[in-house]
Amino acid sequence: MSMPRPFKVSVPDEMLAWIRDRVSNYPWYEMPDDGGWGYGTNLDYMKELCAYWIEEFDWRKQEAAINRFSHFKATVDGIDMHYVYEKGSGPAPMPLVISHGWARLDCRIP
Repeated sequence: MSMPRPFKVSVPDEMLAWIRDRVSNYPWYEMPDDGGWGYGTNLDYMKELCAYWIEEFDWRKQEAAINRFSHFKATVDGIDMHYVYEKGSGPAPMPLVISHGWARLDCRIP
């Protein structure tokens, strides 16, 4: 295991452009237009959500909010583990571990 090292969330502009391009050009014809939730996410809702992400969502603002926490990485069994370390408050703070699961997806520009 390596020593923890500070880490900041910093998504490259190229990655955001790539995501925005993929969302903008999604082939909506591949989804059933049933007007409901029977086959998964409602098509109209998904289009609205994607339009919001493309036209209004400010990733840099969210990135700044995320980076207000103390982020670190440590290598454990050859895997870089990203975690947030924040001390509790009050007279008897309790440790808390929140995990999104084990799977790791690489988000690299193809």
